[in-house]
Amino acid sequence: MSISKLFIAGTLLTASMSSVASTINLGNIDDGSSFQSEKVLTGAFSEKYEFDLTGGNYLFGLNVTNTFVKNKIGIQDFKATLDGNDFGTTLYNIDLTASSKSNFLFGEKDVLSSGHHELIINGIGSKSNFGGSIDVAAVPVPAALWLMGSALVGLVSFGKRKKA
Repeated sequence: MSISKLFIAGTLLTASMSSVASTINLGNIDDGSSFQSEKVLTGAFSEKYEFDLTGGNYLFGLNVTNTFVKNKIGIQDFKATLDGNDFGTTLYNIDLTASSKSNFLFGEKDVLSSGHHELIINGIGSKSNFGGSIDVAAVPVPAALWLMGSALVGLVSFGKRKKA
């Protein structure tokens, strides 16, 4: 095998390895957690963040930011998936100063149940990195549910009293 073929094969192997997801375990999240890319991202990347929620349902929000020099390209195809479903595909490009710009990736609010979850952020980096935060808040039981429950208890007890 020629040296050029070996070089090409080695380059392709290295490129394919760089796109393999690194996994970061954020542990149990009860009110929010910050994260950032593990390294400077060049080429296709995929980073996986695992986290756990305990004790009920949570309102989940995502905010990811990539800041870069204005005359360079930031992260392209900047996307997120949550538990295998597209999440946070709304990308905003904002000029910060005369020399810098940002890509902001916001996740729509969603209700997550307690348990183990996986957030994967991917795209194509151009010597870029990102940082972000996951925000969760416990979803309260609506007041209407309490009122309806107390009304049902009242009707049942009223119905039993009439029969006696």
